[in-house]
Amino acid sequence: MKKLSLYIFLVLMFCNVGFANNFYCNVDSYGFDGNKWRSYPDNVFLITYDNQNLIMTDTAINSDWNFEIIKNDKDHISAVIAAGAQFGRRPIFESIIFYKKELFVVFAYSANDGITINKGQCFRK
Repeated sequence: MKKLSLYIFLVLMFCNVGFANNFYCNVDSYGFDGNKWRSYPDNVFLITYDNQNLIMTDTAINSDWNFEIIKNDKDHISAVIAAGAQFGRRPIFESIIFYKKELFVVFAYSANDGITINKGQCFRK
C-alpha cells in the first residue's frame, strides 16, 4: 500500500510539472517617452497561465504583471489590465497576446510616461 501511494504521488507530481503552462520569452522592447522611440533589445519575460489568469514577469525590473484573460482558445490568449493602480504609478492600459502554436508574444502598455511595445519568441520552461 505504501508503494502504491508513492507511485500515485510521483504520477501527480509529474502531471503537475509536465503539463504546466510556463514559458520564458526573449523580447525586444520599443518605448516612446513623448520625445523619441528607444530600443531595448534582449529582455526576458516569464509567462505562466491557467484558464483565467496570465502572469508575466519582467525580469529587467523584477515585477509581476497579473492579467485577466479575455480570450483563451487553441491558437492564442488575449489578456488585459485596464487599471492604473497595480503599481500605483505606471500602467493605464496593458494588453498581451500570446500565440500558443508559434510561441510568440506581443505585449503593449501605455502609461503617463509613454508607450512600450514588446515582442518576441517564447520557449517552454
